[in-house]
Amino acid sequence: MPRKRLRSIPSDSTKSGYALNDASTADAVRCERAFLRTLNGSCRTPIGALAVCHGSEILLRGLSIDADGRNPRRVTVRGARTVPAALGEEAGRMVLARVGMASGHV
Repeated sequence: MPRKRLRSIPSDSTKSGYALNDASTADAVRCERAFLRTLNGSCRTPIGALAVCHGSEILLRGLSIDADGRNPRRVTVRGARTVPAALGEEAGRMVLARVGMASGHV
């Protein structure tokens, strides 16, 4: 089957998209996703993350709960906005250390 070619996006549309992008939100989302990815999160995994940017810093609050609703593990970390994914991964590793499962399955 022949591959379809994607048409290029007009530069005006690209510029409009960049105008809608909010750097604080993008950094917070990168941090949250890194936390979830470190814990192998899915829509069936009882974990959550909330990152909020404050100036040049990000505050991340994360939570992991056993599938039966027991043993909540909370983590709060603060770090530089310049490395949002690294901060999320660090928080995820902290939760894994509490569980004692370096394999990444919470």
